[in-house]
Amino acid sequence: LTYISSCALVLSILALVGCQKEEFPNEQQPSTPIFEVHGTIGNDALDIVAGDNNAFMYTSTKIKNGVRVFTGELSDGETSVEFGLFDGNIDIPNSTPEIAIQN
Repeated sequence: LTYISSCALVLSILALVGCQKEEFPNEQQPSTPIFEVHGTIGNDALDIVAGDNNAFMYTSTKIKNGVRVFTGELSDGETSVEFGLFDGNIDIPNSTPEIAIQN
């Protein structure tokens, strides 16, 4: 072996031996739900909490009148509440002009 090869071999061995895996404690903090809905519809109480009774928050992005809509639906399979955040004014119709083509 040459001098350079010997040095590279020694450095490689030192790098492998010098590295040790550090274990982090697995501390899972109990958390409170982020998404929940509480209210009444008529005389019926409405309580949906994400994580309770198989309730889940479903999200999606849609286009309505050329405007992007970020939607979320909190549902437990029987009852659901949906809301949307619009990235513009949906009351203005799509501004794409129509072109009449004649043959």
